[in-house]
Order: sequence, then structure tokens, then C-alpha cells
Amino acid sequence: MSRHLNTRTRQRGLVLVSSLLLLLVVTMLALAMFRSMGLAEKISGNVREKQRALHAAVVAEQYAEWWLSNTAIHRRRRWSAMPRPTPTRAPSRF
Repeated sequence: MSRHLNTRTRQRGLVLVSSLLLLLVVTMLALAMFRSMGLAEKISGNVREKQRALHAAVVAEQYAEWWLSNTAIHRRRRWSAMPRPTPTRAPSRF
């Protein structure tokens, strides 16, 4: 009978050790999964920021083109409406 009890306690100890090892493996897998999720979020955040910067650059370029075309039209109108100065001769020193 004592031999039968001794075997049972050994089995319980083996089950305890194996379950702790399994828990450790599952915990390590969960940590690895959470770390990879954080990396994926960083990557998606960088992609989104790159798209925003590109969009801002395109909008700035379009505004600059619009501004240049409008100021060129206004300058032409102003210059054509102004009287042209008559050329004068500079006094000579000699």
C-alpha cells in the first residue's frame, strides 16, 4: 500500500511540474503575440503619417501653383494699365 501511495505522489508532482511548464510556454507565446501587435501598430501609424505628409505636400504644391498663377495675372494687368515712363538722358559729367 505504501508503494502505491508513493507512486501517486510522484505522479501528482509530475503533473504539477508539467502544468507549470505548459503555463510558462503559453505565457511566453502571449507576450510574443502582444509585442508583435505593438510592432504592427507602429508600422500602421508610420504608414498613416507618411500618407498625411504626402497629402500635405501635394496640397501645398497646388496652392503654390494657384498663388503663382493668380499673382502673375494681377501683375500683368497692373503693368499694362500703368503709363510707361519716358526714357531720360542722364547728365554727363564731362
